[in-house]
Amino acid sequence: MTASAAHAEDSPFSLTASQSFKHDSNFSRNSLEQSENVSTTTLRGDLNKDYGRQNYRAGVAIGAQRYTHFKELKNDNKDANLGFTSGIASNWVLSLGGAYSQNLNPIQNNNNGQARVTRNIRTYNDQNIALQYGNGGRWAIVGQLDGNRVKYSDSRYFYQNANQTVQGLKAIYNSTDLLNFGLGLRLVNTRYPATNNEELSDRNIDFSVNSRISGLSSFYGMVSRRQGHYKNADRNTSGWTGQAVWNYTPRGLVSYTASLSRSTGADRYQQGVSSFADLLSGVQSYDINYDTTTTSANLNASLKATGKITVNAGYTFTKYDLSRVQTPQGSQVFSDRANITNSHYRGMTLGVNYAVLRNLNLGCAYTDYKQTPDSERVAYQGNQVDCKVSYTLD
Repeated sequence: MTASAAHAEDSPFSLTASQSFKHDSNFSRNSLEQSENVSTTTLRGDLNKDYGRQNYRAGVAIGAQRYTHFKELKNDNKDANLGFTSGIASNWVLSLGGAYSQNLNPIQNNNNGQARVTRNIRTYNDQNIALQYGNGGRWAIVGQLDGNRVKYSDSRYFYQNANQTVQGLKAIYNSTDLLNFGLGLRLVNTRYPATNNEELSDRNIDFSVNSRISGLSSFYGMVSRRQGHYKNADRNTSGWTGQAVWNYTPRGLVSYTASLSRSTGADRYQQGVSSFADLLSGVQSYDINYDTTTTSANLNASLKATGKITVNAGYTFTKYDLSRVQTPQGSQVFSDRANITNSHYRGMTLGVNYAVLRNLNLGCAYTDYKQTPDSERVAYQGNQVDCKVSYTLD
């Protein structure tokens, strides 16, 4: 075991090949309940290298996704991310990052009833920079710039294409080595080119807490007061958003995670809180819609039954509150204040992972899901079985 750990630390590179098979009883995510078998072959390379006060990170994944019945959905997934962190002088830290992904938009996020099962490719890219003054002291100041863009290949979803910029400034107070607080201002501007260049400007005041409560427990929370303005529609919005994550490991063999998040379409740059159920079912908690407030709760538990077998269980509940701004009619953009609907999604997952060897892993999971309808989403329910084998060279 010591030799294996030392080898992993000495090598900053890893290469992983994986093959997954999924059977979904309601792949079409509607009342037709059309089932599908999906095969995904993925090759991923990762780099994580420390050099003095600098850290370099990179990851690239390419995958081939094939379908038994809906063969027209055939696509190749592409994901890449880059990161660089460096200490400057004695009190400055610079961070640079970028991400790119090109994947089939999940069927449940295709809300056009005539184009539910369609080859709608979602392309996303992001570039960000952060500069922090104060490293290891009582106080720190962090400035952030972020730019990201999302595009869809199906013309019926062009109205969701969006360009976004984020500017933020935050002060962090380190009360102790295990507890810090943050207070900052974050300005978010989102432009929708296909809807008469509608612009949504958000001003957010963020308050955060990050704590290692004990050796067994950790907590992160953020509460934001949001005020937004639609330029063309001349409409103001406001509300509270945020997230909270609690990890608890009472014993070495069992760990629990509970999370709660509330977001809007303007929170796209935040990756949000992913749950075990989300990762296995392919569900995305956050959608791109005008004035959609998404509240999501996730509960997860993991048991290391033996040295090689791990059992995971997860529950996800997501509530969508939608107040829609209509698409342009002629040169006008107007809001339908009466068109306020809500729906919810729930998913339950049970999975088992088996470490055959240090580098070879097998895993299978069963997920049961259900979605209720609203003005953008159709009702559906079903289940899926997802199995995956992966081999890693490091």
